[in-house]
Amino acid sequence: MYTRSMMTPNSPRLCRVAMSLSLPTMAACSGPKVRLDETTVAGHEAEAQKERRLAERERAAWDPAHEHVRTIQPYDATGSFGASGTLLTANPTERHLRAAEAHRRHAAAHQQAAMQLQVFLDAACAPVPPSERVACPTLLMAAVDWLPAGIRLRCAPHRVEAVLAEVRCHLAFARAHGYNHPELCPFALPQVEANPAPDGAGVDLTSQLPATVKILHALDLQTTTREM
Repeated sequence: MYTRSMMTPNSPRLCRVAMSLSLPTMAACSGPKVRLDETTVAGHEAEAQKERRLAERERAAWDPAHEHVRTIQPYDATGSFGASGTLLTANPTERHLRAAEAHRRHAAAHQQAAMQLQVFLDAACAPVPPSERVACPTLLMAAVDWLPAGIRLRCAPHRVEAVLAEVRCHLAFARAHGYNHPELCPFALPQVEANPAPDGAGVDLTSQLPATVKILHALDLQTTTREM
């Protein structure tokens, strides 16, 4: 699955690295807001590139020599036109500069979102040796139980920490690179959380989305018990 290792970006624009890797849903501390989950790392990078091209196109349309001079006759205190006028210069192509800046800021927001997703992925997969990142953790399960909000992957207590790390790595990879990746586990679904089981003998995969819970319950995994 995820085998690439990258240096954590050092940019201050990462907003303290997504608030200590809690991964907020919005990117960009200022300017246009971009939802991290609206696309993948590659998708955000593609959007950033597109916005940069649009910014370049708008800036090229700006003509600093294209200025108009006009005279404005101000009203005096009595409400009548004053004796002297005010000369104003205006450049109708300045709107292209404003549009270029808007596209530039949008590109920066998408680039920041891509970096935040990659940082989160690197952190989530750091505890997992590269040789163990490909195998789906369900192969290590003794059983799978149903829960009201998802499923419990049963495993030996001494394996819980390792399995939890592998599951979270899979979930982070799906969030960063798409949920249709062929090497992902079947439980790598949007808005699925992984936590240790309360009894210390497994990993709970749960979601607040009823549709996702229904998919988890329908997975082709060995189900032994139901806690409803």
